[in-house]
Amino acid sequence: MKNFFHFFLDSSIWVSLAVCGFTGLSFIYWDVSVDYVFIAFVFFGSITGYNFVKFATRAGLHHRSLTRYLRAIQVFSFLCSAAFIYLFYRLPQGMQFVSIVFGIFTFLYTIPVFNKKSLRTLSGLKIFIVAWVWTGVTVVLPWLYSQSTWTWDDTVFLSQRFLWVLVLTLPFEIRDLKFDHPTLGTLPQLMGVSRTKMLGWFLLVSIAILGIFAKKAGNLFGYTEIFFLGVLAVLLAFATKDRAKYFAAFWVEGIPLFWLATYWLLDYLFSS
Repeated sequence: MKNFFHFFLDSSIWVSLAVCGFTGLSFIYWDVSVDYVFIAFVFFGSITGYNFVKFATRAGLHHRSLTRYLRAIQVFSFLCSAAFIYLFYRLPQGMQFVSIVFGIFTFLYTIPVFNKKSLRTLSGLKIFIVAWVWTGVTVVLPWLYSQSTWTWDDTVFLSQRFLWVLVLTLPFEIRDLKFDHPTLGTLPQLMGVSRTKMLGWFLLVSIAILGIFAKKAGNLFGYTEIFFLGVLAVLLAFATKDRAKYFAAFWVEGIPLFWLATYWLLDYLFSS
C-alpha cells in the first residue's frame, strides 16, 4: 500500500487530479456541464507534462541504467502520453492551438535553450511560469470550451486562479529551500521563509477581496472558496523546509480536488 501511495504521487497522478479539480471548478464557474473527455485530456496531459519536467533531464529518455521504479513511471508516462495525443485530436482547433502554446512553455521550462538555461533556471521566474501554465490550462481552455463571451468577471476569475497557484506553490518552494540552487532565486531564497509566508497570506486576502467583485460572490462557489483559502493559509503557516515530503505533495497539492469534492457534496445536500 505504501509503495502504491509513493507511485501515486511520484508518477504525478495526484497533481494531475488537482489540475482536473481546478478545471472542474472552472466548468462550475461558467455553469457548463463537465465534459469528461476534456477532463481526461487535461489529466493525461498533466501527467505527460509533469513527468517530462521531473524525469526527462534526470534520467534521460532512453537511459539504460534507469531503476525499475523509474522505468515503471516511464512506461506509465508513455501510455498517458498516447492517451493525451489521442484526446488532443478530438479537441477543436482553437483549443488545440492554445494547448500547443502551453505545451511549448512546458518544454522551455525543462529544456535549456536560453544560453543553456531553461525557464525553470532563470532567476525568480520558476513560480510564475508554473502559475501561468496552470491558469491557462484550468481557466483559458475551459473558457474556450464554454464558448462564452469574455467579461470583467472572467478577468477577475483568471487573476484569482493565477494567485491561487502562486500561493499553492509557496509550500513547495519552502520545502525545497535546502535543495534548490541559490541561482534559482526562489521567493524563500530572496525573501526568507517568514516574509514568503506573509506574502502568501497577503495574496490569499487579495483573492478573497477580488472575489467580492466576481459573480460567484455570495453563492456556494464563493463560500467554499473562502473556506479553502483559510485551509491554505493554515497549511502555509505550517510549511517548513524540514516538513515531511508529502505534506506539500499531498495535502497542499490536493486542495483543488478537496475543494471540488466539497462543492459537489454541499451542492448535492442543499439541492436534494
